[in-house]
Amino acid sequence: KRLRLAVCRAHPACTVTPNALDGWTVEDVASWLVEHGLGAYAKEFRRQQIDGPALLELSEEELKAELRMKSLRERKVLRVRLCEASSECDIMPTEVAEWSEPQVASWLDRFGYGAHRRAFARKGIDGLALLELTEPDLRDEFKVAALGLRKRFGRSLCAA
Repeated sequence: KRLRLAVCRAHPACTVTPNALDGWTVEDVASWLVEHGLGAYAKEFRRQQIDGPALLELSEEELKAELRMKSLRERKVLRVRLCEASSECDIMPTEVAEWSEPQVASWLDRFGYGAHRRAFARKGIDGLALLELTEPDLRDEFKVAALGLRKRFGRSLCAA
């Protein structure tokens, strides 16, 4: 899936419009990455000449392979921050977004995902990254094999 279509999957009312970043230059994107804690990738984004419109078109695979963004957590942070960059994004569940890794671990225990705590900790999943996890992420990255657990994940998060 293209990033622009997948950016706010977890938040259907939040969409990034193509025009939101149309005017961003390569330097604007690099500065934005630094501002949002992703400065380690600014040099590569510059080298690959990623401006605002290109940023919206990046696929997951391009982020991982060509832009060397190996960390699932950092790719998720990029998505959430990109969503926030849109003037139409105003529904970020602030409390969950502010959770630390230990708070995520506590939530995992409380809602029946405690067996997967270590996997979440290894990947540095905090509240912001937690909000962007998808069912395939749970299955493939965190080895949540039970379909029922994967299906209940979003509802459990809403109940937090």
